[in-house]
Amino acid sequence: MHEGVAKHLAKFYELNRPLMDAIRIAELGALNLNGSCRDIIPVDTGIDIVSGPGVDEVIIPGEIPDRLRHMFGAVVSVSSFQFCPDPGLYKTQILDLLVPRGLLFLTMCAPSCTYSHSSSNNPYEFGDGLRFSLDQLRAFFEPEFREISCFESVDSDHGNLIYVGQLN
Repeated sequence: MHEGVAKHLAKFYELNRPLMDAIRIAELGALNLNGSCRDIIPVDTGIDIVSGPGVDEVIIPGEIPDRLRHMFGAVVSVSSFQFCPDPGLYKTQILDLLVPRGLLFLTMCAPSCTYSHSSSNNPYEFGDGLRFSLDQLRAFFEPEFREISCFESVDSDHGNLIYVGQLN
């Protein structure tokens, strides 16, 4: 996890701490490759397409098991969305995890990001080529979500888009 993203996740948690401590939180893309959301917030269930550190549930892309559907008050997804070859499936997974009015904290590389990122070893061989502009990211999550904030954060040469929304 990039330092700037960790800072924004910590700020989001502190601003929403009473709520966040009272709900179940899922991390989508939970494999700990370079820092974990669990280092910052109390994640209940880590979900990924491969097993490893930080992963409690291994899923097939696009499929959320019935036992996890609509169980979480928040979904956190840090730097995983950009690896998804089908953004619509990723969004469906988020919608399947959240309870009504649930929160989403999602980050992805901004178009200005020039770094090449690697993913876990997985049978799908996803690349990190997905980039949205701020307007595209906003439009992608409408109308299902009410935007709380959406902005670009640039730390050194790395740019991230950060989207926070609440399910309608």
